[in-house]
Amino acid sequence: MATKAELEAELAELRQKMEQKVSETVEAAARTDAPEAFAEMLSRHGIGSEEISQLWTKLSDELGPLTQNKTLMAAIGAFGLGFVLGRLSKT
Repeated sequence: MATKAELEAELAELRQKMEQKVSETVEAAARTDAPEAFAEMLSRHGIGSEEISQLWTKLSDELGPLTQNKTLMAAIGAFGLGFVLGRLSKT
């Protein structure tokens, strides 16, 4: 049976290893460029970043007059979309 001192030494060693792993993970996350990671994720799913750019341009062109002509409707829609996305992200 292990003594208390041996268990405490093992626990200290495990804590040190855990802190080292966490710091390595944080450093790796800091080095990752978010746009490049997003583009890589899209390419893995068969979607090119230029397709997303074209879709965003088309969407903004179509929704531009809506925000000018029907501001209340656009505000309600934006609130509803934000609410739905917020609820989906909690699950």
